[in-house]
Amino acid sequence: MTDGDHDTSPRRQLADGANASVSKNQRRVLRELGYDLSAMRDEVVRALEFMDSAYHQVLTITDVAAAAGISPRRLQELVRAATSESPMNVLRQIRMLYARQMLLDSAERRTVGDIARAAQLLHLGRFSVRYAAEFGESPSKTARRVRQRPSRSASTRKRRTFDVLAMERIEP
Repeated sequence: MTDGDHDTSPRRQLADGANASVSKNQRRVLRELGYDLSAMRDEVVRALEFMDSAYHQVLTITDVAAAAGISPRRLQELVRAATSESPMNVLRQIRMLYARQMLLDSAERRTVGDIARAAQLLHLGRFSVRYAAEFGESPSKTARRVRQRPSRSASTRKRRTFDVLAMERIEP
């Protein structure tokens, strides 16, 4: 590749994505995991923000290291020092939180398997066991519980129906 050529490989595109601004939702997920980004080295912050923004993609340690601008070995050292976890365990935690958010979103009418795959948690048995250990219930129980809650529009429709029935009873 010459100086005038641009690297358009998927790995380079993933790394370039780390330079994009991070949404409040993404920062919230990292805070929910208990990470104080202000106390971490810039390389670790870039790695965590990249994992958070690209959780739905297939990622390797090399991809995350490239996004952080350091070697894979250095990434492992720095992330472990900052979080007491390996980079891939942190990525798994991020993915679990996003899967839970999708399950709790009452507008989501996808299967548990579809949600797990969307979060790149591809082994459904392990996903279910880890989810239950982390959140105290199985993913399918979370989905059932959320689906049993009436949506606002359904409760609004019920209220309007009762109002109409009440009006009919009042009028002779």
